[in-house]
Parts: sequence; C-alpha cells; structure tokens
Amino acid sequence: AHGWWTKEGEKMSKSKGNVVKPKEIVDAYGSEAFRYFLLREVPFGNDGDFSENMLINRINAELSNEFGNLLNRIIGMSTKYSQGNILKEGVLKYYNTELNQAKEHLNLAVEFLENLQCNRYLEELFKALSVANLAISKYEPWNLIKENKHEQANALVALCANILAKTSLLLSPTLPKSCEKVALALNFEISSTNYAKMILDNELLDFKANPCEALFPKVEKALLKQEIKEEPKKEESPKIKIDDFAKIEIKVAKVLDCQNIEGSEKLLKFQLELDDKEIRQVLSGIAKHYKASDLIGKQV
Repeated sequence: AHGWWTKEGEKMSKSKGNVVKPKEIVDAYGSEAFRYFLLREVPFGNDGDFSENMLINRINAELSNEFGNLLNRIIGMSTKYSQGNILKEGVLKYYNTELNQAKEHLNLAVEFLENLQCNRYLEELFKALSVANLAISKYEPWNLIKENKHEQANALVALCANILAKTSLLLSPTLPKSCEKVALALNFEISSTNYAKMILDNELLDFKANPCEALFPKVEKALLKQEIKEEPKKEESPKIKIDDFAKIEIKVAKVLDCQNIEGSEKLLKFQLELDDKEIRQVLSGIAKHYKASDLIGKQV
C-alpha cells in the first residue's frame, strides 16, 4: 500500500476544500486512468501527492500519446498499406535491434511486477511502447512506401503491433478494459497461452487490424468541480450589557507626547497625563490615520 497522500503539497482537510474524492475522479476520468496514475506516480510504501494537473499530464503524455496513439497508427498504416493484414515476415530482418530493445524493457517489467514495484513495472512497459513509436518516427513508413520498400514498411507495422500486443499482455492487470480493446483491434487474445508464446518464448504473431475507437482521448481541460472551501467560523465577541457598561470608569487624558514606533506602520506611542496627574504610556494602532505631532496637546 501507499503511505499518506497529500493534494498539491498540502494535507487534505474539509476546511481547506481539498479532499480528493476517488468516485468523482473515476466518474470524470475513468477507473483505468485513475488506477494507472496511482500505481505509476508513487512506489508502494511511499507518501504521494495528487493533483488533477498531474493526472491529466499522465493521461495525455502516456495513455493517449504513447499507448492509444500507437494503436491508431498501427491500424491506420496497416489498413492503408496492406488491407489490415499485419504479417511478422521481415521483422527480424529489418528491425531485430528494436525488437531486442523492447524485449529488455518487457523482461524488466516482469521482474518489477513480481517484486511489487508497480511504478517501475509501468515505467518499463511504456519504455517498450516508446521503442515502437520512435521506430515509426525514425524509419518513416510513408516514405518507405513512396520508395517502393513495401516489405520493410509492412515489417515496421508488424514490429509495432507485436510490441503493442506484448505490452498489452503485461499491462492488462492495470488497464484490463483498454488492453482488451487492443486485443480486439489486433485480433488476438489476452490469455495465458499468448503470454507463454509472446513473453516467455518471445515469439512474434500475425495480426488482422480492426477499427477501434480512441483508447484515451486527449483531456483538454480539468473535469473535476472545484470544491468550495468552508470559511472558518468566527467566534462572536460577547456583548456587554448596560449594567456592565455603567460600571466602566471613563477618564480624560492629555497627550503630553506622541511618537511613531520604529518598524511599525500602524502603531503610535502616547505619553498621557490623567486628571489626577498620573502619567501613563499607551500604544494605539492609528498611525495610518493621524500624524503623531498633530496629537500632542490633544485630549483623549
């Protein structure tokens, strides 16, 4: 389990209006995005900090860009280049380096998951996805098609599809619904059989692409309603009764001297002479309203 959670660096309290309400977050962003954030953001045993902006950043940068967008690119390219047929032929020939890079990250993810280091497990899975996304940017399959290098372009799509499928097999405990959508889109199963083939034996599969809606649409603005902070109740000063007021002794005094207090913008220091010639020194917070020299000789 995690330790204590704060919100934007502050302890949660109703009076501050900053209590995180999981149901509201799930209703706004979905259980999978929230689960991913909690597991990815903080290691088990550590204290954590939540903010809606941090959640949105995780959704947009990782779940949408790295994960969901990779599926969209694979479906789009395979539909355009090969009628949705994604064949593993040529992957080892052209992209063995990238395949081995992804394998290293996937193997590390398994180790971290077995040790319940969930944040590291997710970090490695998304590094594997980055291998696929970077390969697309590096080799530019659209240019390979223009250069009549169809085999190499199709092999690149197959590389990315296999990396995504392998990652989805390992990511399914955290994002079960989304990974099932990936499986339907690529026409394979999230199963122990495929886990043994693709993860343990590092095999490659052929796929058939199917249309799929966006897994994690970009979040353009915060969706949670801001809680109105409770104003602290002011303690009412006890009201004085007329009988008590009659007991008050009111005296008139002459201002013998009045000076500003060094370092204070509000305070004046008075030297007062009472009717019985008693001298008293008092402070008053009226410096912003009266000039000290104007008060000398006045009666108060």
